Amino acid sequence: MWEVFVGEFLVRGGTRLVDRAWENGEKWRQFLRQTSLAASLTTSEAQLAGVLNGKTRFPKVQAKAIKKCLFNPEVVRNNRFVLLDGLELLHSDEERREEICRRCPTLRLKGASNLLINVGAAKHLAAIDTRVVGCLERHFRFSHSASGVQSSRALYTALESTLREVARRNGMTLSQLDRAVFRASGTTVLDFFMGGKPAYRGF
Repeated sequence: MWEVFVGEFLVRGGTRLVDRAWENGEKWRQFLRQTSLAASLTTSEAQLAGVLNGKTRFPKVQAKAIKKCLFNPEVVRNNRFVLLDGLELLHSDEERREEICRRCPTLRLKGASNLLINVGAAKHLAAIDTRVVGCLERHFRFSHSASGVQSSRALYTALESTLREVARRNGMTLSQLDRAVFRASGTTVLDFFMGGKPAYRGF
């Protein structure tokens, strides 16, 4: 789970670098060892930034954020990753996300949503990023940037509500729609569900 959590920091600013790193199997396995919880607890912020270099656009910024989380007892306690502990007791995906954001404010709505989806703990959330916002801009003349959406709780949840209805009409959960868009890497999967022309016959 810690590796998935670290991934939330790697994708800030885009996935191009981390995608390229992931393609090299042996180097990626080495990277996972270097960023394991045990290794992260003992390495310095500068050393961690060096490890992150080439995997994310802002290695120093993300190294600082990760090290801060390591000293947050609601994220790591007694050398254990505890951020997700007890979430199964909450009744909805929204409650689980709120608790994640309370425990680790640096994740915010998009990061907390993405984490919960990736670990299989959410079905009704979306990690709203530039792909989704770009589609809304094309179809509805949406005028907000992805960063603007991610920084506004009201706007973020309103968009989620709209996308949840789109997913429902197509027999999917919101998180399934979110992952479909992610796997398509910004092509026209979401356009298809919005009534646009599909990019290829696979869908």
